Amino acid sequence: VVVGALSVWGLWSSAPQRRVALALAVGMAAIAVRIAIGPSQPPLDGIPEGRGPWTMVVETMGSPREGHQVATLRTIVSGPGGFRLAATMPRYPAIEPGDTIEVEGRVRPRPDSPYGQYLERLGAWGSLDADSLRPVSTPDPGPARQLERVRRAAADALTVTLPEPEAG
Repeated sequence: VVVGALSVWGLWSSAPQRRVALALAVGMAAIAVRIAIGPSQPPLDGIPEGRGPWTMVVETMGSPREGHQVATLRTIVSGPGGFRLAATMPRYPAIEPGDTIEVEGRVRPRPDSPYGQYLERLGAWGSLDADSLRPVSTPDPGPARQLERVRRAAADALTVTLPEPEAG
């Protein structure tokens, strides 16, 4: 419904508004399709020990912040011993959702704050300030990976077209 409304708005709008409507429609459609085809992950209940290194899979990527990549990572191991972290990592090498990486750094448990509640909703044990990042493998390009690239391109278009905080 939202995608259709945005598409109709784009047809009867001026050129700048048409770009905004198209970017929003593509982004919303990409999110809806990603939710529909994305596999649900089993619960993770492990606790990270030490500073790593840990081999993890990139689940989601956030917007770069202060020259760092921001992502949600999960261990390859599910169930007992597996864990999920919200990570701040070096800017390079660039990674994408689905990549398997090796990270090392300082981990912190969820704080007792709204951010901690957010991490709990994600199923994250806590956060990671990664000192090092090394790509291990990249999955074959499939529909989910291509859709993620389209979604990220739409998000980039929104940040160019709209000011903050609307672009977020």
